[in-house]
Amino acid sequence: MENRLNPDGEGKSHKKEWYKNWWGIIIALIIWPAFAIWYIVQKTKWKKVYKGLAIFGIIILAILVYGGDTSKTTPESNNSDIANIPNAQEIKESTTEPEVKVETEEEKRKKMIEDQFSVWDGSHIELTKIIKKSMNDPKSYEHVETTYTDMGDYLIVNTVFRGKNAFGALVKNTVKAKVSLDGKDVEILNQQ
Repeated sequence: MENRLNPDGEGKSHKKEWYKNWWGIIIALIIWPAFAIWYIVQKTKWKKVYKGLAIFGIIILAILVYGGDTSKTTPESNNSDIANIPNAQEIKESTTEPEVKVETEEEKRKKMIEDQFSVWDGSHIELTKIIKKSMNDPKSYEHVETTYTDMGDYLIVNTVFRGKNAFGALVKNTVKAKVSLDGKDVEILNQQ
């Protein structure tokens, strides 16, 4: 065994701790790659190139070890499983044409209502066009909130927005409108 001098200069035999030996690092790699990366970065006095290569190796090793086998193993079948396999005639009789999902009236109605509103900010598209036409400065339109109530044959849509008034001040406004289910007929009921 080789004698090494302690930093104090004394001639005592000095053993490296287990985690400072090469085999200690290998054990750390196997047990916990994250610990090994931290240890290499914080505790070793290696050059940056060696640290980088070691970390790269740890990552590759972790992928190989912890990546797992994604192939599926098939269990051995026994004769009782073979007896349960249907013959060709049974398969032909049991298969039917794939079912085509038919939209119900309620789903069509819901989709027709949802298509009237912007997916971006939730505003009612046609009502927004009408509001902008009536504004002093249409470019100052800023949508705040839109809600609606389904009344059966029509919708009541409430829109809150900001825009510049005649004096150029930014003010908050509310518009209440009656809208047909297809969204084409818009009647302003109240504007504040």
